[in-house]
Amino acid sequence: MSTSRPLLAAGLLSLSSAFSWAGPVQTTPITLSFNGVDSWSGSFSALSSGTHSFVLDLSPFAGMQLGGLTVLLSSNFLGQSGFDISGASLGGQSFKPLVDQTYPGLGGADLWLFNSTVWSAAPQTIQVTGQLLGGSTGFTGSVSVIAKPVPEPASYALLLLGLAGIAWVRRERQLRQLARLVHVPRP
Repeated sequence: MSTSRPLLAAGLLSLSSAFSWAGPVQTTPITLSFNGVDSWSGSFSALSSGTHSFVLDLSPFAGMQLGGLTVLLSSNFLGQSGFDISGASLGGQSFKPLVDQTYPGLGGADLWLFNSTVWSAAPQTIQVTGQLLGGSTGFTGSVSVIAKPVPEPASYALLLLGLAGIAWVRRERQLRQLARLVHVPRP
């Protein structure tokens, strides 16, 4: 009996530690691809219940004039198959649910949006919480980063030339109108 108590205590201790320690939350990196002139995009997904963490590294955009960051999450579920999103955040800021419909026994659809023009060019964590109802369909997310176009010096020169032309035409019209009122012939 004296040997069974330490074994029982060790067994209970190992069992309780197995349930209390869930381990570190694994984060999945999101890779952004350049789409052309001024935009980048990437996607991510998960196929299990719980909280999923994704890292969106925005540090390569440091020093750039960026216009907007948009993250869109979507999922559909039918009966006992699919993924029901219950919450999402980026860097602690919550996503806005555009569509969060559940029809008991039938299914539903989720569409969550995060859209911002003010954000930090550093690694950001996207967290998505939800429940896998069954099947092999989880949720999908898409990220879009848009850069503000920076005008070239030639664009500024054309703008100034256009403004000068408008000012010159306006001045000429005013001088002609004044000449008609005073009846002074203009050369």
